[in-house]
Amino acid sequence: MEVGVREGKYSEVLCETIPNLQLSCVDPWAAYEVTGQEDQDKLRAKAIERLAPYGVRFLQMTSMEAVGSFEDHSLDFVYIDGDHTFDAVMCDIMFWNRKVRVGGVLAGHDFFCCPDISRAVQAYVDSHNVIESWFVLRENNGGTFFWVVK
Repeated sequence: MEVGVREGKYSEVLCETIPNLQLSCVDPWAAYEVTGQEDQDKLRAKAIERLAPYGVRFLQMTSMEAVGSFEDHSLDFVYIDGDHTFDAVMCDIMFWNRKVRVGGVLAGHDFFCCPDISRAVQAYVDSHNVIESWFVLRENNGGTFFWVVK
């Protein structure tokens, strides 16, 4: 599962590097303060074209609308790169973490470049006994956080 797809660049990386991946991608592709609807429609079309060879399942809805479509503990991993506000990141982590099987991975993007993300992640791991088993990779593109679900 990838939450927040834009034009599907990271989705393509996942599909190219993980054999037989059955990827679901959720993104509302809806206008917001920095991107109008016409641009969002172009991003969606680009994602569909880019990911067509891989049989990706697209869910054009918000993360919180999509989370109910998945059983608890049914996913191997969730990668969060959607709404970067504190509340949205916290909701994504709390609700999507439940969908990941024990031994699966919850991960997300932009840890270092978005203070709301780092604050939400820190608050979650401090409050949910993840403190000893989570990691952040320092990357040129923002930093990825992740943990193995217990």
